[in-house]
Amino acid sequence: GHYMLSSTLHWRRMLNGYSGFMPPSFYRHATGVRTFPLPESIAYLKQAGVTHVVVDTARLSQHRVELLQQAPGLRLWAADAGIRIYVLEGQVGR
Repeated sequence: GHYMLSSTLHWRRMLNGYSGFMPPSFYRHATGVRTFPLPESIAYLKQAGVTHVVVDTARLSQHRVELLQQAPGLRLWAADAGIRIYVLEGQVGR
């Protein structure tokens, strides 16, 4: 809910489902990012037009959190406790 409310600051589409509603695209996107933050998932996000990624590191394995720090194409934009916001390089301004 918090992310949905925050999205009203920019009114751009989000990839995730919400309030129990999962459109057909939700499953396509889930498949596209299942290996996040590996390069193929970042490429999928870029192809989908994503500009920012919000990551709750408490919901990731330690291995995936470590991969985030080395992920090509992701730049840490902001962090607070376990929440990190990354910018997908080359996507801002779309």
